[in-house]
Amino acid sequence: MSNDSQLVPEFQPIAGNSIYSDPVLLSENSMTRLYRVSRDGKYFIIKTSKDNTGRLNALVRREYEISIGLDCPYVVNVFTYEQDTVVGPGIIMEYVDGRTLSEFLKENPPIQQRRRVFSQLLEAVAYLHRKSIIHNDLKPENILITHSDNTVKLVDFGLSDDDAHYLSKTPGCTPEYASPELLAHSAPLDARSDIYSLGLLMRDIFGGKYRYISGKALRKDAAKRYTNVEQMQKAFKRTHSIPLVAAAVLLFLATLTPYFFIPQQPDNRADELKELSEDMDDALKAATDRFLNKMDEIRFWEFACIEANSLWQEHWSIRDATLLKTDDIEIQAALGSIYTTLSSKYTEQFKSKLETIPKLSESRLSYEELTFYYGLMRDQKPYRPYEK
Repeated sequence: MSNDSQLVPEFQPIAGNSIYSDPVLLSENSMTRLYRVSRDGKYFIIKTSKDNTGRLNALVRREYEISIGLDCPYVVNVFTYEQDTVVGPGIIMEYVDGRTLSEFLKENPPIQQRRRVFSQLLEAVAYLHRKSIIHNDLKPENILITHSDNTVKLVDFGLSDDDAHYLSKTPGCTPEYASPELLAHSAPLDARSDIYSLGLLMRDIFGGKYRYISGKALRKDAAKRYTNVEQMQKAFKRTHSIPLVAAAVLLFLATLTPYFFIPQQPDNRADELKELSEDMDDALKAATDRFLNKMDEIRFWEFACIEANSLWQEHWSIRDATLLKTDDIEIQAALGSIYTTLSSKYTEQFKSKLETIPKLSESRLSYEELTFYYGLMRDQKPYRPYEK
């Protein structure tokens, strides 16, 4: 799903009434095949059984029934199951323009990107577990990272369990990333089996960092691991937090003249804090300025509020990106406090701007104009001027 240069044109498509065309075989294993297909100028994936037999078709159908109800930004979207596609019966799902976790790590991404990816992976698995689904095959090949913004997309639920399908499970896994109980075909499996796999993936992503967290996840005795992914998430987040007293002290030190500090100390945290806080301030100001300039083109308050919400999310992303530029948890805590102050300043700016923009609900427009603008909001589309 990630490298078009390796795509191989498929043999003659199966005749039928499919609305999907131009099938290209992306990959196959002992049970399934993945095809990239086109529809209305967009790519989709069709997952089919390898030999179109009743048994393998049933497994593909089972995977569809497990994954169709999932709605998480870090889990691949599944749309429908169709009997008559251009390549036979199969699951229609989102096409992810990305690369596998292994390929992503070969790019030697910075530590902040690694943390972001692992955080998203934890959220994806935690979401599955809240849905009573154990993935059972967490491995780099089933974790895609998008090219556009390095977002995680967890794929392949062919070996997953949920409450409705446990008894019909066909045992199978990738041994390198499987828990001891999964390899032993022990039953029943629970969240701790996936947590073991997450521990292995954590070592792949961070190497020797976070040894305590990965070590606890990798204990052979499942009872001694984290009970659920939320516990693992909290432990991961705690590595970037610090008591407020220490943060306040660092903030105070940052205001002092550099001559106060011992000259021979090479690691001057006050200088690092000052530099990072200035970078964050510059990024927040640039984002706010772009918003204020855009407001001159937006006619109604309702649409401006939608843009303001996007700005708020961008501000939060800038905060996260700045925190991930340092491994010093005291500096991270101090930056969090600085962000609160800066964010309040820029929030007042765009609130003042919003107050100058008239509301659509109070404007005297024709029925056709109102229908047009409310239609844009209903379809979650950005503002554009009305045209007859």
